Amino acid sequence: HEKMSGRLLEQIIDTQYIDDDCISREDCRKIEDLIRSSCSDYKIQYFKENHYLREIVANGRNSIDVDKFDYLARDCYYCGVQASCDFKR
Repeated sequence: HEKMSGRLLEQIIDTQYIDDDCISREDCRKIEDLIRSSCSDYKIQYFKENHYLREIVANGRNSIDVDKFDYLARDCYYCGVQASCDFKR
């Protein structure tokens, strides 16, 4: 999932001809680093000192990350179930 997300980001930038003025290749690598940091086969390049930043997007320690909150909010909405916490905070 994370590996494909990194590839998808790169493909979107390449196929939509997004210029370096908008987002640089280094910024793309940083975003991929945040996405793929929990993958065991991925060598982390950025955010080594601020590891908590990587845990926001892909938390390999306890699996609680923004993806999970997004799934919960979306699934509750489409199932017609009221969520027991406020995801907008």
